[in-house]
Amino acid sequence: MQNSREQRLSNADLLELRRWNTPTVYNGWEQITRHDAGLDGLVIAGVFAAAMSSLDSSIHSVSTSVTTDFLRRFKPNLSVETYLAVARGLTVFFGITGTVAAMLMAVVEVEYLWDLFLGIMGLFGGTLAGLFLLGVFTKNVRTSHAWFGAVAGVAMLLYVKLATNLSGLLYGAIGVVVCFLVALGASRIRRPRSRQAG
Repeated sequence: MQNSREQRLSNADLLELRRWNTPTVYNGWEQITRHDAGLDGLVIAGVFAAAMSSLDSSIHSVSTSVTTDFLRRFKPNLSVETYLAVARGLTVFFGITGTVAAMLMAVVEVEYLWDLFLGIMGLFGGTLAGLFLLGVFTKNVRTSHAWFGAVAGVAMLLYVKLATNLSGLLYGAIGVVVCFLVALGASRIRRPRSRQAG
């Protein structure tokens, strides 16, 4: 009976059975993921939980930063409840914005999502890093000079992105260098007026 059943199996089936009986890590993982739908769900749930942990931390950080650095600065007499309500509203707004952006990325044909992410971050992250460097390494650069550098950095990055074929990995470095040098040059050309005594 058993021999007749084995005879009905094709050579491909026999090779498949032999492969499943080979005790390797890859085959064990493949057996679990292919034959246990519940474990598939647990793995996917774990991935989504890790992603949500990072996303909600970023959303709350941005909301808190906007509320503290802008609203409290320009509206210092508001109540704590008002600040909290604004922060909650910003959290909802940024969450919806991120969800819509993710849906657009799913619709638009993107060859490499990581390259797109680096390109978008480079457009603004490089300029932001240039501003930090200005604050750390320079003393005579004022707000107007920093604005010159920031605008020049963003303009240069838009030109590089739209008119050249440079890799998105270079956007950050270009933004840092252009922002820093333009702001530093503006501070040399347009020096702040010294206050006259008396």
